[in-house]
Order: sequence, then C-alpha cells, then structure tokens
Amino acid sequence: MSTVLAALDGAPSAAVVLRTAAPFARALGARLVLLRVANLPVAAEALRGTVDEERFAQRVREETLRLLEAQQSILEPRAVELQVEVGPAASRILEAAQALRADLIVLGAAGDGGGSPQVGSVTQAVLMGAHASVLVVRPGGALDAL
Repeated sequence: MSTVLAALDGAPSAAVVLRTAAPFARALGARLVLLRVANLPVAAEALRGTVDEERFAQRVREETLRLLEAQQSILEPRAVELQVEVGPAASRILEAAQALRADLIVLGAAGDGGGSPQVGSVTQAVLMGAHASVLVVRPGGALDAL
C-alpha cells in the first residue's frame, strides 16, 4: 500500500478520520494525504463570478491547519500532505483518489457527524464510485480509540 487518502470535512468526524487514517498509514508505511473539500456557500454559488475561490480555499486551508495542530500528537513524526479543493465533495474526493492512485480512502460516515446509522450522500457516492478500498468511520466507534 502506498497512499492513504483521508477526506476531512468541517464536522466533528474530521478528527476521527484523522485519528484513524494516521495509524493506518504509519503501520502500512504509506504516504498520508489529507484532503479537505469545501463547497462554496450556497449564496456564493448564485454569485459565482464574484466569489474569490482562491481566497475561500485559503480560509478553508487555515481552518484545516488549525485542526491538524490540535491533532499534532498523532501525526508525529509522520509527514503528511495537505490538499484543499473547492467544489462538490464526492467528485473531488474521487478525483483526488484517482490522481493519487490511493489504495485506501478514509472518510466519515456523515458530514454532520450525527449518530444516524445511515451514511451521508457524499460517503455513499464515494463508496459507489471509488476504485480503492474505502474505510468509513463514525465518532465513538471502535476505531476512534486508535
């Protein structure tokens, strides 16, 4: 296995994804790539031509770096790559997985981090469209303790 892709969002499940993906990558000697995908706010979509996507992506990148700093202890000493994309989450995750030739995609069950037994629409689309193995994690699950 050469690449583990951890798809992070702004939900509480992002920390669980990170805490799960990092030990997997470490144990397998794989490269760990963290992907943060953010959609433009709905109001901004209507004004698509007037939104500075670069600036929006930079803000999302800064938020994600704060998350990584809070979880630094599980990342040490492994170096990680961080990618930030703007657009539809499922499409961007699948595109990144293919471009990186990811062997494993780790993502949360649902973007809102809720306790529902269902998986969210993004997770469902990734499960259906991925060519790589997909590991779906939930906050409070057994893997959360890794």
